[in-house]
Amino acid sequence: QTASTKTDSDDYNKGPGQQLPFAASWEGVSDLISGIMNIYDVSGSGSIKLKLPNSTATCAGSWKYVSGKYNTDAVPFGTWTLACTNGLAGAGTYRSETPGTGTGKGVDAEGRTIKISYGS
Repeated sequence: QTASTKTDSDDYNKGPGQQLPFAASWEGVSDLISGIMNIYDVSGSGSIKLKLPNSTATCAGSWKYVSGKYNTDAVPFGTWTLACTNGLAGAGTYRSETPGTGTGKGVDAEGRTIKISYGS
């Protein structure tokens, strides 16, 4: 791609197939949940996989880039969702200040706060 045809999501993704470390803090569940965030394609979407500590439960979900561009006032942001095998579920938004990293916040069905971060 040339610079004139490069899309905002190209910088965001840093390449399809990439895996990034993912961590969450879920109020009333655990202060540290670790997992992986996968990048699927250049449109800015992918999956999230977590294992809840001290439990056999796992969580799976997805994320989607919505809008924004690096090095501007409009920082890239998007949405994420998680559903766990023990019935827990949550959703929220994230912001990515630099390519390959980000933080976010959301809530579960009981209104408990979920904080996320990904990347190095």
